[in-house]
Amino acid sequence: MKKVFSLLGILMFLASVSLAMTGSQIMNEVIKADSNFKTQKIEMHMCIQSKGMASKNYDLVIYVYNKGSSKKYAFIRFISPESIKGLSFLSLGKNEEYLYMPAYHRVQRIAGSFKNSKFAGSDFTYNDLSLLYSKKEAGKYKILINNASEYILEIVPTAKNVQYSKLVMTIEKKHLLPTKVEFYKNGLLYKTMKDSMLTKIQGRWLFKKITLTMANGSSETTLTLIKTEFNLNIPLNFFSVRTLFMPVLAY
Repeated sequence: MKKVFSLLGILMFLASVSLAMTGSQIMNEVIKADSNFKTQKIEMHMCIQSKGMASKNYDLVIYVYNKGSSKKYAFIRFISPESIKGLSFLSLGKNEEYLYMPAYHRVQRIAGSFKNSKFAGSDFTYNDLSLLYSKKEAGKYKILINNASEYILEIVPTAKNVQYSKLVMTIEKKHLLPTKVEFYKNGLLYKTMKDSMLTKIQGRWLFKKITLTMANGSSETTLTLIKTEFNLNIPLNFFSVRTLFMPVLAY
């Protein structure tokens, strides 16, 4: 009988080992859970609060196309105030990103160290934007905590022109959604992104508020969801440099 229990214990242990996921596999599950749609349109309000300065408020619209194989295209356009209206960002992948500046009627390809620049004066860099729509950061993943309610992953970026020495991402297990990302530079906390106001919209769970706070208290950027729609009839060719020049969007 003891041998039977001993064998059963060994089998249970082996089963638990085989079921254990790596950090990268957990991240893939997060992406999979957030990819059950073809297209998405998001209307958002951005508020930038810098220490000792008046807050800046913007309205923007984001279009996402789920291309499959963990790849998403994104198009972001500011619609107000008038001073920034028309400023647009297009991502066809991390190595193919473009910025349209309506004042100059010019498109600039975003490459190299420019990816670490602030996006429209916010606390988000162009590199950070991919976390908003793709959730994926190229790097080495390590599980720091795996308990009943959440995963905490350490991500050491491996891409060129890396801005951060590491990221620490907290993922709640119930909906497989990231709730917090801590960005580190040279081993020190640089800024923190927190997601809040979990809401079910069109059968999908998502956060209505994203807050990015600098660790030194100098500024904070908040994105608030106003409206979102899924699976609109947006063609793939909408996500193109040609669309950046269009003063009025069709969707």
